[in-house]
Amino acid sequence: MSNKTTLSINQDIFNKANIYAVRRGIPLTTLVEKYLLKIAMREDQKSTKLNTVSNLMGVVEVPQAEDYHAIIAKALINKYEQ
Repeated sequence: MSNKTTLSINQDIFNKANIYAVRRGIPLTTLVEKYLLKIAMREDQKSTKLNTVSNLMGVVEVPQAEDYHAIIAKALINKYEQ
């Protein structure tokens, strides 16, 4: 489905985008559509990732946080004692 839309774009930006499209042999409309699709998909992916993280929150019981340096020290001791 196609939707005719009017956009107000800075003339310099329009000219540069048009040159870009011409050099690649694609209509400016296609260039704009692809860009809009790309940013829309990026937003969908962010939303999906956030939903996944939200769904996983609380699944694993995490012990109270220890001091980061203490955790590293224990790991190093275990690694090099063997």
